Amino acid sequence: MMPKRICIFVHCSTSNALAPSVLLYLQELAQHCSEILFVSNSELTLELQAKVKPLVAEILQRENIGMDFGAWKHAIERVGWGCLEEFDELILANDSCYAPMFPFDEMFNVMSVAGNDFWGVTEHPAGVTRSGDLEAHLQSYFLVFNKGVVSSEVFRGFWDAVSVEGSDYNEIIGNYESKLTPMLNRAGFNYKAYIGYSDDPSCTGGNWSNPLYVNRTIWNWSTLLQQKSPFLKKKAITFHLERVVRLIRSGYGSKVTAATHRHTFFWKECIKQSKTLYPVDVIYNEVRASHGKVPVESARLSERLLFAICAPLRFYRRLKRNLSSR
Repeated sequence: MMPKRICIFVHCSTSNALAPSVLLYLQELAQHCSEILFVSNSELTLELQAKVKPLVAEILQRENIGMDFGAWKHAIERVGWGCLEEFDELILANDSCYAPMFPFDEMFNVMSVAGNDFWGVTEHPAGVTRSGDLEAHLQSYFLVFNKGVVSSEVFRGFWDAVSVEGSDYNEIIGNYESKLTPMLNRAGFNYKAYIGYSDDPSCTGGNWSNPLYVNRTIWNWSTLLQQKSPFLKKKAITFHLERVVRLIRSGYGSKVTAATHRHTFFWKECIKQSKTLYPVDVIYNEVRASHGKVPVESARLSERLLFAICAPLRFYRRLKRNLSSR
C-alpha cells in the first residue's frame, strides 16, 4: 500500500511561462502522492493554471523572494503543521529538473524499505565551495521526510528560521540546503541518498581544483543517468553551454575540456544512451528556446549561434581543430 504523501512543488519562471517539462514532472508525481501543493514564484495566467489544476490539490502564487526555501516555508505556513502530520511523508521538490528520466517506482520502492527518516536523490560532499564551508548534505531538488521528522521540534525550528527575503543562490545553499541534513542528523534522524558516490575522483572530498566539480548533478549527470537517476538537472545542460560561450568570448577556448566538449556537443546522445523513455525533444526545445539565439563571437569560428554549433558533428570537429591549433 502506498504511503500517504503530500508534495510541495515549487515552480519559477522569469517569463511567467509553464514549460511542458513541468507538467510531465507533475504527472509522474501525481501517481505517487495523495496531494500536491503547487507553489509558483511567477505570475501564471488563468489559462496556464488550468493546465496544472487537474494534477494538484491547490495552487499558490507568490512573489519570487527566498527562492525555493522561501516558497516551501510559505506553503508549510499555509497548510499548517497539523495538516502535514496527517501524512506519512512530506516531499519537497522543485522544477529545476527534468523528470521522470526513469519512473519513480523503483526509487520509492528502494527507499521505502531502506528505513531512513529522510532521504534525497544525491548528496553533496563536505568542502569549501562558493556557498561557503559546507557539511555533507542531501541536495534539495527532491527531499522526502517521514512523519517523525515532520513532527519534530528541530525540523519545525529550521523552517521558523528560514527567511523569505533575499534570492542569492549561494546564500540559500549555504544557509539552508547545506544546514538541513546535518541538523536533522545530529538530532538523531538517519538519512540516505538514493544514488551514492561513485568512484569518480570528482565525487570525493579533499583537494578539488575547482569546487564546482564536486556537484555530480552538473559534472557527472550522464553517469547519474546511467545509474538510473529519475532526475536530470536543467542546469546540467545549460551550464556547459554557457561555460563554452564564456571561454570562447574570453579567448580561452583551449580551456574547454574533453568532458565539457562531450556535455556541450553531445548531450542529446548522452541522454539517449541512458535508455530513458523521457521525450528528449522536450529538453531540446526548452534549451533551444533559452539558448538558441546566443551568439558566439570568435575570429576562428566567425559569428554563429551557440545552439547551432552545439548540434551537428561537423561544427564540433571544426571547433576542436580551431581550439587545438591555438
